[in-house]
Amino acid sequence: MIHQAGGAVNGQVLVLDGGANRLAEVGEWLWQRENRPKRRCIKEMRLAGLDHVLYCDIESNIRDTDMNAESLARFAIESVSSKPERNGIAYLARNIEMGVITPLTHAYQDAILRLTG
Repeated sequence: MIHQAGGAVNGQVLVLDGGANRLAEVGEWLWQRENRPKRRCIKEMRLAGLDHVLYCDIESNIRDTDMNAESLARFAIESVSSKPERNGIAYLARNIEMGVITPLTHAYQDAILRLTG
């Protein structure tokens, strides 16, 4: 879901030449990539002349009061031991590498570095 304090990011649309008959397969791939959310979170829409745009629309699992660099950094650091393969620090690093920069990205990164020394 789009957070009210969020901003535009440099995202991309992956265009696959598979036809509408492959939508279920692509939806399954997206569902797995997004860590298997509820099936209803995988949605389809029309966008910029494309008939079938699949996306994952999941609700935030972070309270609005925790939507700040310090809280996000603490969550990310804690996630390393609880989910080493899908932790918040690696997630942030991948987003930065892909050019997905939000209004909190740099402060979030700085807070991780400060808290971890």
